[in-house]
Amino acid sequence: MMGTRSPQDKLFAADQIYLDFVGRDTLYGYLAQNRQHLFRDEDFAALYCADNGRTSVPPSLAISILFLRAYEKVSFVEAVDRSKYDLRWKVALGLEMEEVPMQKSTLQEFEAKLVLHQRGEALLKKSIEEARRTGYLQSRKIRVALDTTPILGKGAVKDTYNLLAEGIEQLACRLAEVEGESGAAWAERQGLSRYFGSSLKGEAAIDWDDKKQREGLLTAIVQDAGGCWDWPSKRRRPIRSRRKRLPRRPRCCGA
Repeated sequence: MMGTRSPQDKLFAADQIYLDFVGRDTLYGYLAQNRQHLFRDEDFAALYCADNGRTSVPPSLAISILFLRAYEKVSFVEAVDRSKYDLRWKVALGLEMEEVPMQKSTLQEFEAKLVLHQRGEALLKKSIEEARRTGYLQSRKIRVALDTTPILGKGAVKDTYNLLAEGIEQLACRLAEVEGESGAAWAERQGLSRYFGSSLKGEAAIDWDDKKQREGLLTAIVQDAGGCWDWPSKRRRPIRSRRKRLPRRPRCCGA
């Protein structure tokens, strides 16, 4: 289920204490004052199940971190660290000083969700256009920063495809154990060798600027994942547990 941010500001949030120190006219100060109008949880509701699953990190917070990550051109690890320790990020995100908003894997998963649904950029543009329409984008410098920061650029797409490839590799290794084979050998028999290379995105011979080629690769990855998932049911011999049976306890005389 989708988590949401409270409309009520936290009393001890960094922007309540350090906004003027960081600067109201900086990008961080601007996000602190206008984040509720720029990135709204309800704009991302279609990406979540409405009544099932664990409550997520609010998407408005996750997309804000992704924006700052893209703006400062840092890695996922660095982005998470800055959300913990960088005062400017704390102010921009409205976090308390000791608050840890999310882990790296959660941020990567959110980015992957945006890429796979192919709606991330549209939702982001909708939020920014709404902020522009209602007059919250007065600063030209801020407008340029928002318009030219590629939150979901080619790198995000490639990282998402690699994340899917890693999942297929892990599943293939588990299935190979059942057959008593190495993961690479089993994958070669199943036509999945490309997932055991150094990097799927690095070895994929496609033009990453071509949407059709990206979608074709994604379709192939999803089909391979489905094939791995369905493999146990298509296998002729039933999969048996490899756990050793414990010897039966001897009965006592007269029992």
